[in-house]
Amino acid sequence: MRPTQPPAGRWQGLNLHDDHKRIGRNALFILVFVLIGRCAGALKEIAIANFYGVSPIVDSFQLTFNLMTWVPGTLVSVLGIVLVPLLVHVRMLEDDERVLFLAELNTAVVATGCAIGALLYLAWPYVLHVFATNLSAESVQFSMQFSKGLAPLAVEILLIAQFSARLQAQEKHVNSMLECVPAATLLIAIVLFHKGHAVHSLMLGTLAGFGLQALCLYGAVRLNDDIGAPFKFGFESRHWPDLLRSIGLFSIGQIVLCLAIPLDQFFAVKLGPGGVATLGYTNRILALILAVGALAIGRAILPVLTDVMQTRSQERAIGIALKWCAVMFIAGLTVVMLGWLGASLLVEILFQRGAFTAHNTQMVAAALRPGLLQVPFNFGMIVLMQMFSSLKRYRIMSVIAAFGFVTKVIASFFLVRLLGVEGILLATSIMYVSIFSAYLFVAHRLTQETAQ
Repeated sequence: MRPTQPPAGRWQGLNLHDDHKRIGRNALFILVFVLIGRCAGALKEIAIANFYGVSPIVDSFQLTFNLMTWVPGTLVSVLGIVLVPLLVHVRMLEDDERVLFLAELNTAVVATGCAIGALLYLAWPYVLHVFATNLSAESVQFSMQFSKGLAPLAVEILLIAQFSARLQAQEKHVNSMLECVPAATLLIAIVLFHKGHAVHSLMLGTLAGFGLQALCLYGAVRLNDDIGAPFKFGFESRHWPDLLRSIGLFSIGQIVLCLAIPLDQFFAVKLGPGGVATLGYTNRILALILAVGALAIGRAILPVLTDVMQTRSQERAIGIALKWCAVMFIAGLTVVMLGWLGASLLVEILFQRGAFTAHNTQMVAAALRPGLLQVPFNFGMIVLMQMFSSLKRYRIMSVIAAFGFVTKVIASFFLVRLLGVEGILLATSIMYVSIFSAYLFVAHRLTQETAQ
């Protein structure tokens, strides 16, 4: 049941191995789909900037959305690494065994999402007490309203992650294209209803967008897999011990690393009005850049490395990963040079209209430049993470993630005082430098061990 090899005709002149062709072909498809999704996201951010600028409602929406999606987002980052290799293995098994595991997985995902959403809703007043000390009373009131509608996002996000992992394991990449659905839905809601209640348009547009994406992915799963998406409560499948052990090992470090999101929000809130919004606009641009490169190669290479590991050799898989790591690092350096020169122009094109002023453009551009320094290290890190995941080296991945977060905390403590929002972004870049360096060091040691 291994994936069929792509035709070699268009690649013959490059003299590439079939594995590199598969990765390149998959990355190209994903790149196109991710670009579609990120363009929708960019249009959504343009609409928010145009109608709301750097205002209390943007501060409260971005703070609430970021913190509400942090816990499910952390689980998604874990599932994206741990679940795909297991699903590559599971799809080679008998139908009865596959049905049992996937049905129990669906039920576990929904139950976990409901529990997280309920806890976030109940804990939100206490969360605001910690993070919103410098927010205006108006922003706090907006955030409480947003929390009531955004709590169900946890279920939607986890279902999206699970359905996407199933498609990725089959080397089907429609999930990358469907990432445009939440942004497009929110864009429509903002354009149609911005003159009414702003909280409702932002809140309901976000909730409807993620729900529609989950529904579309459910349909894609049913089309690509005759098993579909059944539900069964229990943990009878023999794959649960391995999955839970992998999640436990990897999630420790990943949870620590994902603390960077609330950490950034904490420092941004302390910078006063506009700090959260400036950071949010900057991160949206960085997310566009990182997604185009990192998501494309990460999603393309993981199922291939897992397949090579299971059917051929570890040495072959490591060699493939290191070559693609070098390619992506060089691509990232190019992005940094172009982005540094064109930061102001890029922000102006994307956001400078309506309530978003030229002064806001300069603030976001100044924060964007130090944030761009993370790009080559992030690109290379993503490839190495897929390699270590296919090797199931989750313990060392957790140690490296924790090391990166400690670096981030120390850097933020000093740099935010000196540079403000730019310090937050520079600290993030330093974090990725440390993580990439650690992965490269361990990969070098692993290569030496394999050669022996």
